[in-house]
Amino acid sequence: VGSPDGRTLFSGSADHTIRVWDVQQGAAVRVLEGHTQSVNALAISPDGARLFSGGEDDVVRAWDTKTGESTVLRPMPDAVNALAVSPDSKQLLIGCEDGSASLLDLDSSELRLITRHQRPVYALVFSPDGSLVVSGAWDGTLEVRRRDTGELVAPLKGHTGSVLGLAFAPSGKLLASAGRDTTVRIWSTSTWDERQVLLGNTQKTYAVSWSSDGDVLASASADGTSRVWTGPSQLPLMSASLGR
Repeated sequence: VGSPDGRTLFSGSADHTIRVWDVQQGAAVRVLEGHTQSVNALAISPDGARLFSGGEDDVVRAWDTKTGESTVLRPMPDAVNALAVSPDSKQLLIGCEDGSASLLDLDSSELRLITRHQRPVYALVFSPDGSLVVSGAWDGTLEVRRRDTGELVAPLKGHTGSVLGLAFAPSGKLLASAGRDTTVRIWSTSTWDERQVLLGNTQKTYAVSWSSDGDVLASASADGTSRVWTGPSQLPLMSASLGR
């Protein structure tokens, strides 16, 4: 996950650590230790002041990005696979191996279940205005729910494998999802219909991200490439090798 100013990257690892990378230097400048098992998920607050992490040790931690100090926010019932911070920085969305997606109030530490998928949750995102939460699971199920009530807005059907990445366009008008079926899918948030299926990756697609103006969408795949789509037709313009 990257810092809001684009200068720092944070990566979680199976060696139980989180590494802090200086983008300009291209080097790790700090190692954060605290988890006792693999770190599966990271999320950063909109102001960049706090980093949140979760993993196989069934806990969620909060880190001060300046000092590197951490505290355990909450023990969870199972391994933590996905995290997302609300746009107002008041809540943390947590997805677990038991299929649960829950909202943690960062002031009161109250935990509220939003939904429970039948299989593990791997991807989470808030809408840009913070009113909606989206969760994606191992079985390909994808749900849009209201943040305040948990009411189901729409089940999104299309992926034939695990949903691994989610991203709203900055305008909030489009949602991109990525999955084990190698596809990137674009959904209209006005109707929740599937607008397009973007093909090109040959192995599972882990992540998607929009540019700040919403005109460009990037994806990262297990086939060792990243792809960039742009324009109304969303045709691939570039494929760049990430190495193996």
